[in-house]
Amino acid sequence: MSEIRDRKENRTLQVDYSKIETPADYVCEDCGATNCKLWRESHTFNPKLVCGACAVKEEGKEISFDEGGMYVSEMGHTDQIGIYLPAVPTKDGIGFWAYALVPPAGVDWWKKLPTYPIKK
Repeated sequence: MSEIRDRKENRTLQVDYSKIETPADYVCEDCGATNCKLWRESHTFNPKLVCGACAVKEEGKEISFDEGGMYVSEMGHTDQIGIYLPAVPTKDGIGFWAYALVPPAGVDWWKKLPTYPIKK
């Protein structure tokens, strides 16, 4: 089993939707960005997590996000980037909500996170 797969299976993603903070393992797997919105691969058991900038780069798109992580695509206003969907962990941290089943508190939590990592 690869090192990346091992790390994914051991992720700790418990979240308190009332706080604008991210779980320790809520990290972009491409650039290491944290404390910001992440997107996840769809239709996979152990999804890759990426920040908006890395998802855009991987999908070969040019996107200008609003503060809520939305942008205008050829299909309308969306937060989906190609195969990537907003990564909203379940409260117990064992997985991610299906796109259409995220509870309102989870949607609000994700939208309130910074869209891009804060530069130090």
